[in-house]
Amino acid sequence: MRKPVKKSKGVRSFNPVEIISKIQQAINLDLNSIDDTVVSPIEAKFVYEKQSNEFLKKFVTDQSRKDSLHLKAFVDFEKLNNELGEGSFLPFPSVARLSKNHTKFDKILLVARSVCHSILGSLDEDEWFSACQHSSGTSIGVPYTATNVEDKWKFPLSATGGIRSLFTRYLAWYPRFREYLLRHNQSIEVEILEVNGSRGTTVDKNDVERRFICIEPTLNMFFQQGLMTLMYDRLQSFGLDVSRAQNLHRELAYFASVFRRIGTIDWSKASDRSRTSLCAFLFPSQWFSVLDLVRSPSMDLNGSWVDLNMISTMGNATTFPVETLIFYSLGVATMSVEDGHMTLFPDWKYFKSMHVFGDDCILPTTFADTFVSVCEGVGFVCNRSKSFYDEGEAFRESCGADFLRGRNVRIAYAHPPTSNRLSALEPWLYTLLNVLTKKYISYFGELDYVYNKALYRCIFATFHEFNLSLKIVPHDYPDDSGFKQWDLRMAHAYKLPKVSPIHRSKSGLFRFSFLRFSYRNRSETKVNPDFRYSLWLQGKHSYRAVYHVNDMFSSDTNVWPLPKRKRLSIYEEKRIGGYVVSKGLTHIPFV
Repeated sequence: MRKPVKKSKGVRSFNPVEIISKIQQAINLDLNSIDDTVVSPIEAKFVYEKQSNEFLKKFVTDQSRKDSLHLKAFVDFEKLNNELGEGSFLPFPSVARLSKNHTKFDKILLVARSVCHSILGSLDEDEWFSACQHSSGTSIGVPYTATNVEDKWKFPLSATGGIRSLFTRYLAWYPRFREYLLRHNQSIEVEILEVNGSRGTTVDKNDVERRFICIEPTLNMFFQQGLMTLMYDRLQSFGLDVSRAQNLHRELAYFASVFRRIGTIDWSKASDRSRTSLCAFLFPSQWFSVLDLVRSPSMDLNGSWVDLNMISTMGNATTFPVETLIFYSLGVATMSVEDGHMTLFPDWKYFKSMHVFGDDCILPTTFADTFVSVCEGVGFVCNRSKSFYDEGEAFRESCGADFLRGRNVRIAYAHPPTSNRLSALEPWLYTLLNVLTKKYISYFGELDYVYNKALYRCIFATFHEFNLSLKIVPHDYPDDSGFKQWDLRMAHAYKLPKVSPIHRSKSGLFRFSFLRFSYRNRSETKVNPDFRYSLWLQGKHSYRAVYHVNDMFSSDTNVWPLPKRKRLSIYEEKRIGGYVVSKGLTHIPFV
């Protein structure tokens, strides 16, 4: 064991690659000793191979590699866009009624079209306008460092050509908001910056590819958010609650790995493969026209504009509900036609048997082959490496949950630290400790995971090396705030670093230290209370203001529902900061 090294002014960075390599070696050493009485040999082998091979899958720190993956993502997207626009596409049935002369493929498409029409119904513009709002993300003209509602509504508002008349109708529908909007910008007329479309960029995904997304114009995103909300509401009325679907999919993946009568199917880049012609066929004409209106018809792809051949891309708010609805309707239609029904509206049991969350699909294995062939027939590509619908297989995967014979075998992935500065080391180690300890409990059992593990020796040695104190925090704190899975047996099993003290008061309260990320250089932007009140009237309760009791209330309005003599202000976070030590208080024993 190395002797502790005192912090000095010269030690300001660390090598994350060196540290994570040692941790990976320690994990491989520990996994070799998994007890067969806790985990079966098949599961142990599966975990060992997957954890060893994919632990660093999402750990990319080399900037040159990130740049090459960034360029590759642009090339792949342009290739996919050209592929969707090239050649002829399978003709859709021209007759709306089912006929014995139709092929099975045509029957499924006709039933899917009927399902889509039944779910979406008619589109009421008042309902749509009531649901429109801004997201918290960036848009063209609004950087990520300034995404509060005041910045989103600063003139000029970016939008594609067809949005100007739509926004004019919106302001006529809500004249009070128009008045406050002009007052907020100190202008006598609405200023719109017309753009050709969205802008392409990438975000982290794993060590072999980056996720391609687009940044939408501000007003386009505003109206897309309204359509997204309406589509979620329509799906929920048919039993598909997207807000609960992720947890449901994980439960179904567990049962599917045990009984093997349910298949989990995943698709490759499904968000970018929803063809415009497919949506024009499946969706009601009124819905398709507004989806086509609010989409970006072209994209700035590395400095050159390209026409988009899909209905939407990742970054468009309607993308997720659109792909969910497409897969849901095709799955329901497949089961109905496969069972020999000759009706356009399927039986309700098929709606209950089909589960979709974006491109994660779950359905009975007896219909899986037909469902995959139909979806591939309309342009989607099945991700065979992540699809499991063979009744002979005992593995299922959906929504980030992996199950083998009913056992959670999801591995832990290492993510790079926020920076190489020494201040980012401690929270990064806490994240690794908390995530890996949960896995160790499932691998080795609650009794044995503590003792004689190379992982803890390695991480605690790093604490010693950089003279860091170990902070113990409650289980409901963030992973990067401190060690949440603390076990007193570790004090006897390992040479621990200095542990941050925990004090208990006479009243029974526990005082402890933890880490939190604090933003610096926050610039204060004054809130327009009239402007926010107009949003509050629409039920946009997410538009909240931070106010200070000791400041004077500077607005002349009397309608804002907050006490007078208070000045409203909101902080524009610059996303620049670092970790600081804070004091916590709890009445729940956690040691």
